[in-house]
Amino acid sequence: MLYFLKAIEISKEQPRYHFLVFNASVLYFQMIQPLLRPGFRQHLVSSLAQVVKALEEIGEADHRWRAQLMLHLVECLVEAGKSKEAASFAKHTSDFIETNAPDLYPKIFSLQVRHKLLEMSKAFKKTETSLTLAIIYKIQKLKCEADCPGIRKDYPAKLKEVFLLLLPSTTVHSKGKTKDSELSLGGSILAITPEERSIFFLELAYLSLQLKYPDLAADCLRELEMGDVSVSTCICCSLPESGLSVS
Repeated sequence: MLYFLKAIEISKEQPRYHFLVFNASVLYFQMIQPLLRPGFRQHLVSSLAQVVKALEEIGEADHRWRAQLMLHLVECLVEAGKSKEAASFAKHTSDFIETNAPDLYPKIFSLQVRHKLLEMSKAFKKTETSLTLAIIYKIQKLKCEADCPGIRKDYPAKLKEVFLLLLPSTTVHSKGKTKDSELSLGGSILAITPEERSIFFLELAYLSLQLKYPDLAADCLRELEMGDVSVSTCICCSLPESGLSVS
C-alpha cells in the first residue's frame, strides 16, 4: 500500500505523470477492498483521504471514480468516530456528486441520514420530489430509531408505510401526503426503477426481520418474487451497500 501512496505523491507533481495517479488509485483500491467492511474501515482514513485529495489536486476527469472513493471515505470517517469531519466531508461529497455523478446521489443521501450527517429538516426537504430519496429517508430513520432505546417506536405502521410506497402503483405520481405519512410527495415525483424497488424490498425485508416483524418481511419477499429483477441480482447489487457477504 505504501508503494502506491508514494507513487501517487510523486506522480501528482508532474502533469505528464498524472495518469499514474489514477492508475495507482485503482491498484490501491483493489488492495484495500477486503478492509472496506465494518470494523476495518476506520484504519483507512489517512491513506484513503490522501488518495482522494491527490485525485482532486490533479483534477482527475473520472468524476464517478472520485465520487465512489469519496463515499467510502465518508464511511471510514464515520466508523473512526470523526463525526465533524464526516459531516463536513459528506457535504463536500454531496455537492460534488450532485454536480458530477447525480446517479450516485442516493448513496450519499443514505449515508447522511443514517449517520445524522445532515440536518433532518434539510434531508426532509430533499425527499419532496424523489420517491427514491423519500424511501431512503424513511428506512434510514427507522434504523436510527432502532439504535436509540429511548425513542417512542411505532415500527409496524412505519414499516408498512414504506412497503406501500414501494408498491408499483405508488411509483409514478402521488399528490399530497400518503396516509399516516410525514412526507409530502409533490404532484410529480421521480419514479423508482424496478432494480431500485427490488433492492428496497430486500432491505425492508431484512430490516423487518431485525425488528422482529416476520410477516412484513414475508410480504416484501413475495413482492420481490413477482418483480422483474431476480432475487440473486438485487442481492448482488445490495451487498456493497449493506456490508453483507455471501460465503
